[in-house]
Amino acid sequence: MAIIVDKEKKRREIALSSRELLLKVGIKNITVAEISKTAGVGKGTIYEYFSNKEDIVFEIIAIYMDEHAKELSEISDSSEEIKEKLKSFMLLVFNSENSEQELMIYREFIAIALTSRIKEMSDFAKSCKLKIANILRDMLQSHVQSGDISALSLEFVDPILYFLKGVVVEQGMTQIEAKQEVLNFIESWFALIKVSKQ
Repeated sequence: MAIIVDKEKKRREIALSSRELLLKVGIKNITVAEISKTAGVGKGTIYEYFSNKEDIVFEIIAIYMDEHAKELSEISDSSEEIKEKLKSFMLLVFNSENSEQELMIYREFIAIALTSRIKEMSDFAKSCKLKIANILRDMLQSHVQSGDISALSLEFVDPILYFLKGVVVEQGMTQIEAKQEVLNFIESWFALIKVSKQ
């Protein structure tokens, strides 16, 4: 009797088993052979679940993104004041256990996406940004409705995410103090959008 394999589950298992390898060697240096060895499956099996190396990398990054989005949603749903929520939201990427390696992978992903012009990479990056933007928008919207911040704040969803991406890239290039840059940004931004309660 043939064994029925849940293809999505197996795909995710292979990607999960390769996370540490990706953090260790990076996107350009990871190989299908190393992935198959790490996952404990044959190289041919890898190609049953993934069309190429990039497909595996997307799956691994998608797992990170899902976990990151879950943490961001928890921040958004917390009872903290909006300023504290935004700090937690924007600093999360710098505060995780493997933040330095994750940021290196993210910078490498950006560099490859910018130079290769691979449509799948571009589409994947857009879908990741949209997921995070929606969480941020919902968080801000709830505080606009409660009168904590101005409706103007909703116009800043994309600029906040662009700012964060810029800080991540700049930190990788010039070793700026990213957390302090984020805190300075938040203080300035709140001066613009805070509603004064009289």
